[in-house]
Amino acid sequence: MKQQRWQNVELIQHDVNRYEIPAGIDGALSTFALTLVPEYDAVIEHTYHALRPGGKFALLDFKIPDNVLRHLAPLGAFLTRPFGVQLELTSRHAWESVEKYFPKSSMKEMYGGLTYLSVGEKGFGAREEP
Repeated sequence: MKQQRWQNVELIQHDVNRYEIPAGIDGALSTFALTLVPEYDAVIEHTYHALRPGGKFALLDFKIPDNVLRHLAPLGAFLTRPFGVQLELTSRHAWESVEKYFPKSSMKEMYGGLTYLSVGEKGFGAREEP
């Protein structure tokens, strides 16, 4: 960040269940971690409320694909077990929580459906509150 002179970016490493997200943030990003937290749905809702109108939340995570690559999921879970990954975590469909709380959202599968990027944008109108 210093090399790029990004003064508007703050990286935070914290227990997501206990972190008080400041109100009015422009955006939030979670990469391959949020589904490790059983309370991921509440975290996504909390993030939604902390965002300013027009703010965005991006979630990058793993999933089991709906194709022949699904047979690789057990191997992938085994290889990433040292990082806390368990095959059972794929039942946590965090992109559905993004769709639930954000009036404008999208989900794109990547790498043959083994990963996904889900992005939600907070609306500007009061009636759009979940």
